[in-house]
Amino acid sequence: MVPRSLSDLIDNNRYLKSLSNLYESSGYDFYLVGGAVRDGILNIPTKDFDFTTNASPEESIKILNDEGYKTTEVGRAFGTIELHLKESSIHITTYRKDTYENSSRNPSIQSVPDLNSDLSRRDFTINAMALQLCGKQIGKLIDPFYGQRDLENRLIRIIHTNSFIDDPTRIMRAIRYEQRLRFSLEDETKSLLLRDI
Repeated sequence: MVPRSLSDLIDNNRYLKSLSNLYESSGYDFYLVGGAVRDGILNIPTKDFDFTTNASPEESIKILNDEGYKTTEVGRAFGTIELHLKESSIHITTYRKDTYENSSRNPSIQSVPDLNSDLSRRDFTINAMALQLCGKQIGKLIDPFYGQRDLENRLIRIIHTNSFIDDPTRIMRAIRYEQRLRFSLEDETKSLLLRDI
């Protein structure tokens, strides 16, 4: 069941409505993902919105520029574009997966065909949820890793055992979320964090 706070987020945010209508009319998927979904469930106000889509960055730029939106291509190499909006920070990312190599801090990016593949590369279960904004199931919560359950239990849990090895900055993010949200590290996550620190 989708929390009322998320339904209110859809109903009351004009950017969610206008952008989702734009992508749907252009024939693309469009989901709200990550921190905005987490904070929406927790009823924490946010002005930072991340979306994911099967549109390529080039396709997104064309769709948005044709409608008068100003875009930044700084993250284009990582499949991300940014919208210039006064009140909100908005990033739109093409479905992707990250591959990390020891020789580089930055991941190699590859596109993937579906939402679940994209969600599986994220840092924590509470950040691996998506809210469907197009099609017949608008408002459906996509939660393949039970992030909503971890929110209810106030837990920070990584998605796979090499998560901190892939991206050591997740160690700092885990601690930051633990402190800011007043959550606890899930037992295996805590053990792996101490292993990889």
